[in-house]
Amino acid sequence: MLPGVDPDGVRRAGTGGPWPAATTTFTRPGLSLTLSGNRGVTNPQFLAAAEALRTDSTAGPLLTHVMALEPGVHHLNRIIGDRTRTVDGELVVRLVIDLGNTRVRRGLDG
Repeated sequence: MLPGVDPDGVRRAGTGGPWPAATTTFTRPGLSLTLSGNRGVTNPQFLAAAEALRTDSTAGPLLTHVMALEPGVHHLNRIIGDRTRTVDGELVVRLVIDLGNTRVRRGLDG
């Protein structure tokens, strides 16, 4: 959908390394879209990690926030922009943005 953009290359460049993050910009008349990637994990790996968080009482406090898209993006922007893990007076250790994916939600909620 974005001619000339290598989505896998964008993902690979997202290492969580130095700021500012690696980005790729796609432009056409009337549109400019900047993309950055994240070296995430596969769905099975993510679901296994979610299950471990759900069942291991010592790991539970690490998952501090599960939020819908809009407030989740607000928190991410504050974390990145202010270089802090405290947002609106709360420590954000691990934030999950719930996009309504039922497989992921089941992994987190049991």
